[in-house]
Amino acid sequence: MHNLNNTAHASQVKTINMTTADDDEVILMPSIMLSDIACDISGAITVLNDVGALLSLIYKQGITPSQAASMARLTHDAADTWANLLCSSLNTLNEPLAQSDFGEVVAYDD
Repeated sequence: MHNLNNTAHASQVKTINMTTADDDEVILMPSIMLSDIACDISGAITVLNDVGALLSLIYKQGITPSQAASMARLTHDAADTWANLLCSSLNTLNEPLAQSDFGEVVAYDD
């Protein structure tokens, strides 16, 4: 009976195939997981753009040293938070990757 339930479930699952003819290994994951990872990447991009803008302001001396120090603290906290979020996403991706021919992706960590 267990196999019948899996078969019924599989027939109800919408599959979006992004594979190409030369792909020899495929990992299936829920679209919500992919959406969460895409949102994390989008947030990290925003933070990186903000860090770049802050560094530009500091370089061009567009803000006072006191303002630069305050913004640097906030930027550090934001960057640290997003690094932790991306590390969590990487760990999620590494679970199936560890079982694949590609293997896990290792992130640099202080």
